[in-house]
Amino acid sequence: MNRTMKTAVAILALGVPCTLAAQGGAAKSLKPLSDAEAASLAPKVRSITAEPSTLTIHVGETVSLDRIIVTAIDSSGKARGNLIGYDFLIKPGEPASAMPRKVTGVRPGTADLVIRYPRASWKARTDPRVEAHVKVVVK
Repeated sequence: MNRTMKTAVAILALGVPCTLAAQGGAAKSLKPLSDAEAASLAPKVRSITAEPSTLTIHVGETVSLDRIIVTAIDSSGKARGNLIGYDFLIKPGEPASAMPRKVTGVRPGTADLVIRYPRASWKARTDPRVEAHVKVVVK
């Protein structure tokens, strides 16, 4: 194997674990929950988590929310699966904006991306929907 190929293999070997960790690591291996499964699980859900907890982007850059893995946690603390659909928002005027399934860097600063259990799946409950927060850093 020549030196260039060895370098490329070393870079790939080091880069793959970092990429997987940024995309959710262990949560990535959980079952994706359909809308029907999310609705039937809702009465048992205690919380949700979002990975990564921080998303760093540049001004003008747009990233898909598919990069964020949202996991439903039941009342016993067990991860039950990953939400395919969820509600999200960034307050107007923040350094980042959220549009359908995407986040865009508007100006340098930090924004709070709020992710909530889908409203359509929460109908059986009257308490506020569980939520997770992702810090969006815009450079």
